[in-house]
Amino acid sequence: MPSLKPRKRFGQHFLRDPFALEEIAELINARPDDQLLEIGPGQGALTEHLLVACPAMRAMEIDRDLCRHLRKRFPHLDLVEGDVLSREFEQLLTTQADWRLVGNLPYNISTPLLVRICALCRSIRDAWFLLQTEVANRLVAEPGTRDWSRLSVLVRLQFRVEIDLTLEASSFHPPPKVTSSLVHLVSRPLDRGIISMSAFEEILKGAFSQRRKTLANALRQFSVDWSQITVNPHKRPDQIGVDAYIEIANQVAAQSTNQGNIKP
Repeated sequence: MPSLKPRKRFGQHFLRDPFALEEIAELINARPDDQLLEIGPGQGALTEHLLVACPAMRAMEIDRDLCRHLRKRFPHLDLVEGDVLSREFEQLLTTQADWRLVGNLPYNISTPLLVRICALCRSIRDAWFLLQTEVANRLVAEPGTRDWSRLSVLVRLQFRVEIDLTLEASSFHPPPKVTSSLVHLVSRPLDRGIISMSAFEEILKGAFSQRRKTLANALRQFSVDWSQITVNPHKRPDQIGVDAYIEIANQVAAQSTNQGNIKP
């Protein structure tokens, strides 16, 4: 059916491998009382499996033609037509807590969506996402490795992450030029003690925009008082972990509150 052809502008690569679909559904292990939301259900291949376990699940799809198809195929599916990068998605998540998110994410929105999900983490129990393997590797990377990045720090601040499955391009239609990996993000319930999330994010941007410099040089604009913290200013931004970034951000936030440079 022409209207169901994958659309390049939406970055659509539909998962077609029946064995992979079954394995993913088993890993997600949805329950009838779950607050389950599938992002970008596409043609409904995974949706079919999830609905059996969780009839009250919701789905959000941006493609109007696919929405018409999904409504016909699954008349009782709670389907929202909209963009996950819009305010509508944020409002949907904040209406309730304990969400479980599922999605075969288009590669072109995976990073901005992950950043948005970090900001909404208090509403999320866990998430299962198919991502480009290169992005997945950044989420499980460790400090001191090439893959450790601003995204790594943001996600690991809020979630525990593991890669559960890697799929070849042949599992999708049309086949992408890269492999994909299923990542499981589990929300961290503990407060990490951040004084200002705004300060934390600004520190990350400043550091990783100059990741080959030392921290002292990369963060010169913030006037960090290195004598007040335990972080070594001669290390590079990709050599320190989440706790170290929290320490830097808290020190900057504390001395910036009175000056009004960074809002809490």
